[in-house]
Amino acid sequence: MIKTARKKERHQKPLNVPPKIAYDINTSLERIGLPNVYIGGRAVNAHSGGKERSSHDLDIALLYKPSNQQINLLTQNSHFSIENNPNMTSRYSLFYHSEELQGTGKIKIDLYYPGYVSSLYNFKPQHTLNGFPIAKIVMEGETITVDGSPLKVAKREMLVVMKYLAWENRGNGNKSSKDMVDITNMIRTNYNDSREFEGFVNILKEVLRTNMPNDEERIIHGILSNVDLKKINKDFVRIAREVIRK
Repeated sequence: MIKTARKKERHQKPLNVPPKIAYDINTSLERIGLPNVYIGGRAVNAHSGGKERSSHDLDIALLYKPSNQQINLLTQNSHFSIENNPNMTSRYSLFYHSEELQGTGKIKIDLYYPGYVSSLYNFKPQHTLNGFPIAKIVMEGETITVDGSPLKVAKREMLVVMKYLAWENRGNGNKSSKDMVDITNMIRTNYNDSREFEGFVNILKEVLRTNMPNDEERIIHGILSNVDLKKINKDFVRIAREVIRK
């Protein structure tokens, strides 16, 4: 029997999710045959040297939709429960329960898989997230060890693009908003000099050329124009200007 959450938490306070719990969620899904990677805040934390940014929930991309049998297996683990009926057309939410989590002792996990439906998209099946095929996000994911816990997360360049498009879609143009801060932190943590930053920009271009060729120039220029590179490295500002002028 599938265990469901008793009460829907619409306004749960942001939590810091310990890496060992994030790892347990990764591996529990893998154990029942569901390849997965973190996207969103947990993935940003991993790409930012483990720096914690609290979040209301966890976002995980799956290679495919879980079967009822897999959900049954997962919820036999006392840490997991689901909300809503998995047979429903709309996407359901997974919850992870632990005394190590603050407040209610649980955190919501939003699952994204090829063909998921959501009211945000008029219940039309979705196969991409911010321009990237969901299956590709999972298959091209990477493993980053944080405090001894190896976490499976979205590829850094994909995550930067996804974060930028989320920032763009929110439409507020606020350069100090969490999405832009996330991008800034990932760049600051991973690129120490001009050579490394140029390499990052080139990989970013290739990722966009492969997946969103019509939007490559707009997105590259948008990222390089809106991230506060002056706070990271003045040479990065020069490189960004050269790319934008081309």
